[in-house]
Amino acid sequence: MRFGKVVKGIESKREEMVKLCCGLIDFKSENPPANVTDIAYFIRDYFKERGFRVSTYEPRKGKISVSARLEKGEGKRLLWNGHVDVVPAGRRENWSTDPYVGVVRDAKIFGRGASDMKSGVAAAMVMASHLSEIDADFSGGIQLDFVPDEETGGDYGTKYLVEKGISVGDACIVGEGTSSREWGFAVRVAEKGILDLKVSAQGRTSHASLPFLGENAIDKLMRVLSMVKELENKKIETPPIVRKIIEQSIPYYERISKSFGFPLDNFKQLFSKMTVNIGIIRGGVKTNVVPDYAEAKVDIRLLPGQNPEEVFSEIVKKVADTGIKGVELKKDVALPSYENPEGTFVSLVKGCVAEVTGAEQVNTIIGSGATDARYIRSLRGIPTVNLGPGNETAHSANEYINIEDMVTISKIYALIALEFLS
Repeated sequence: MRFGKVVKGIESKREEMVKLCCGLIDFKSENPPANVTDIAYFIRDYFKERGFRVSTYEPRKGKISVSARLEKGEGKRLLWNGHVDVVPAGRRENWSTDPYVGVVRDAKIFGRGASDMKSGVAAAMVMASHLSEIDADFSGGIQLDFVPDEETGGDYGTKYLVEKGISVGDACIVGEGTSSREWGFAVRVAEKGILDLKVSAQGRTSHASLPFLGENAIDKLMRVLSMVKELENKKIETPPIVRKIIEQSIPYYERISKSFGFPLDNFKQLFSKMTVNIGIIRGGVKTNVVPDYAEAKVDIRLLPGQNPEEVFSEIVKKVADTGIKGVELKKDVALPSYENPEGTFVSLVKGCVAEVTGAEQVNTIIGSGATDARYIRSLRGIPTVNLGPGNETAHSANEYINIEDMVTISKIYALIALEFLS
């Protein structure tokens, strides 16, 4: 291995990395509200103490991004991006530990954000710190962006940094969880987009025994939701490049399907169609009153190549064509997909993964969820991959990360940085 000493140096930082990951979990950076002030300043101080050039950005109170830069003359810049906000822990009785205390047990770290994605943050922090300590031989720069707000769309985190020209570089790693010893160490190069809708229906109240005197808003809402649900049956022609990525993803999802105990076809279908989840329904005041208002919120996942605005327009037209009155559709979220075709950077990343893990084949994959990679790739055209430690416990009670997976990813990050910048 060309940079074997560096990789061994990361191994010597194992305990430091574990302690750092536990410390990051201790910050209750739930989103909402995504006030990450404390954890952001902790990361800022960590890098300042190590001589990095550090900047903070706060487009909205409490939503602070930290950019840490290690620069050595002229050359390319490698971006690393990761979020420090986490989803709420939910009901505490479902946890075997305090979700906001990082706990080490059975070679794992437990706590909210362990998998998504404070282990990835710790892996990147230790990697960059180690490279600065040994005065690693490269030219150019490494920029690490630690952002808030990813769990609710990223407007005040990555999107802000990209639009303001702060997150710029020649290639980017987003540290979302893609890899584990069980799943394999995969490189995500594409993901589905999101269209979140709010559907509301107005009606007119009357006594339930005389329903013809009123207009049932829930009935209207159900008719519209039924039409939206039909999107799952629409045949989608994906671009050839996306079809190729989907095929390359099959071995990875086959391993996951076995670990979940679900048929592989369940995962294959995710990437052959849109999915529609009716997540929230509200309406009515009493069973014997015809409801005059009802609303629903719907999550639609789009395949790469689909335009969220075009899908929304299609839904609006279908509803209009039915002649149903008093119905309003509103976009809450419209996020594009992204795809990053095989190229020099993707090949370099796959080579580094193979070298560290010894894998004979490294899968490039498509992901079902959306990440901040879409902003970096779509708005700036920067070659971008998702690569980080993670598993199926993300967003779940008793979330954990295998320590070995976190350390392995940190080694891979170090090798990618040196190969890319040497």
